[in-house]
Amino acid sequence: MMNQKPNPTQKASSPQIPTRPVQKTAQPSPGANISSLTRRVRMLEERYTKASNRMDMDEHALIDFKKKVNIEIRTINSDLDDIKRDIADIKEKITMIVKELKTTARKGDVNVLKKYLDLWEPLNFITRDEFEKKIKELKNNNQKL
Repeated sequence: MMNQKPNPTQKASSPQIPTRPVQKTAQPSPGANISSLTRRVRMLEERYTKASNRMDMDEHALIDFKKKVNIEIRTINSDLDDIKRDIADIKEKITMIVKELKTTARKGDVNVLKKYLDLWEPLNFITRDEFEKKIKELKNNNQKL
């Protein structure tokens, strides 16, 4: 292009820009492009397969973990139910004990009873059978006299 003659329609004052010749690069053959694309697709498929396998393994591990956690939760819930029943039984027994204690005599009441027993000395009392026996004896003695 440098050796071109100036065009009469062009202005003489504008400089011409030299253009570079286009270099032709060697184009790979269509078979090489296809094999390159096939190789890339295989690599992507392998990555996808590996990622899918990892996800499956993680999913199975997560399912197993969830099962174990659910079993532990059920065990803990049954233990809690047992503990609640035990606490309810203990509360019931404590309530019964408190009611029983309310009906028992207090220390002051026992001391009053002790004073009366000491005063009366019931061990020196005679029983009805002994009394009737003594009366019969006395009657028999009076009749003999």
